[in-house]
Amino acid sequence: MTSKKSRKQNALGLLISPPPCSDLCLLLAELRREAQTPGPHQYRFLETSLVPCELELEHPTSSLRSYKTGDEGTIKEERVGIPGWTMLDGIAYKLFLKWEVNPADIFQRLRSVRASGKLDDNKGFIQWLQYVNKYRAKRGGESWFADYKLVELLRKSKSDAELVTLFQSLRRYPAVKNLADEMQAYMILSSKSSRKIVNREWLKSGESPAQVFNILRLNKQTLSNNPLFIQWLRYTKLYRSKSGGEAFSDVDIFNFLSVETMIRSNRFGTLAESLKGFPDLKPLAKTLLAQLYQRWLKDGFSPLYIANYGMEPAVSKLKNTDPRFAYLKAYTEYYVRHHEKNDLLDIVKKVTTGKELETAIAVASKP
Repeated sequence: MTSKKSRKQNALGLLISPPPCSDLCLLLAELRREAQTPGPHQYRFLETSLVPCELELEHPTSSLRSYKTGDEGTIKEERVGIPGWTMLDGIAYKLFLKWEVNPADIFQRLRSVRASGKLDDNKGFIQWLQYVNKYRAKRGGESWFADYKLVELLRKSKSDAELVTLFQSLRRYPAVKNLADEMQAYMILSSKSSRKIVNREWLKSGESPAQVFNILRLNKQTLSNNPLFIQWLRYTKLYRSKSGGEAFSDVDIFNFLSVETMIRSNRFGTLAESLKGFPDLKPLAKTLLAQLYQRWLKDGFSPLYIANYGMEPAVSKLKNTDPRFAYLKAYTEYYVRHHEKNDLLDIVKKVTTGKELETAIAVASKP
């Protein structure tokens, strides 16, 4: 039996060079077994000695089964959130988090990963992903052990196709669903080949454009100049093609974006106009703008109202290459056509500068 001093030295050694999680569990089990009076208060000693006091286990009063050192098979499940996660595993990861052990160092020591090489439904791997989330949160954000580091680590043993399937399957676990979504978003942008694989997996899984929009977290991002948004729009075309051509039409995209993004009308115009820069999305851009103009007209918005609605810089300062110049001129034409102000139509068509556009908008908006 080891002395109290020796046990503390062993514990300190774990902090300097963490062993596989299972070995740490065995050490903690040995310490627990050697305690003079088994019970919750002795288990608390392990908590306060090896992990931060404020980190509570979900079942702190549960009694531990007896274990034999060297017999890992006897370490049964004391559940703390994920099937297969033992209470001792939980302590191990809390210990790692306290000392901010790099996730890559822990991953290399996961026996369950080294033994089978299988990550899908691998309980040890899911535990590790949870640790990645907590590690990032403690260090101050996703830049710590960034997405590219995680993917590159996994690419050492898995193909992109295998990783995409893996990340999709991990979405079943609420504890790591957000991280799985982040990985899919990273794969979408990492290369053309991986993007095709992700799209194929989503189509295979029946993910609707609305679901993919959430996977990519586009409802929490600025859509202008966002490559993920462009890829989402392209996915809607793939989804529509597979579903027979009617599902999630261009009009549906307009209605969906209007509700989900709550984007201001003039910014929506800028966004839709900017899509004309992508040849494959140009027809969609025209539909979105047509829907927008119809809504503005229905709501009684004159070109002057739109021009004054949070427009910076002023219309007179806009260059004719600016997307805002383009949609304001187009809506002014649409507006005078609808109100049969044919004498103004030629004037609006000939507008080439911001100053001219400002004047045309003012004249066209008069009752």
